[in-house]
Amino acid sequence: MRTYCFRRCISISHSNNQSREHIHSHTIEVAAFIKYMESQSEVIRFREVENLLDDSLAPYQKGYLNDMEGFERDASIEHLGEVLFYHLYEILNKQGLNMERFEISETPLRTYIISSAI
Repeated sequence: MRTYCFRRCISISHSNNQSREHIHSHTIEVAAFIKYMESQSEVIRFREVENLLDDSLAPYQKGYLNDMEGFERDASIEHLGEVLFYHLYEILNKQGLNMERFEISETPLRTYIISSAI
């Protein structure tokens, strides 16, 4: 078994206390770790996975999280990670791909990790 890591960066803005006077921006990195079983007959479809990631992240690019549905009360990076994880997990799963790990970070020293291995 092998795992591929697909990384993307997006720019978002948010306010932790729901106040527009405290808006600040982040360039965050997301990483999706896709399990590839050696028994699979075909090679992982890199461009397809990259397009799925890009399409899923596009609505958040340069967006203000607090104004987006589902983030009115919690516009944290962690909550964004949870939303993206479940969304990407479902989309990738429909393509026969298994995302075993998801990371979202605002700095290389601060990473929020979600694992699908329960």
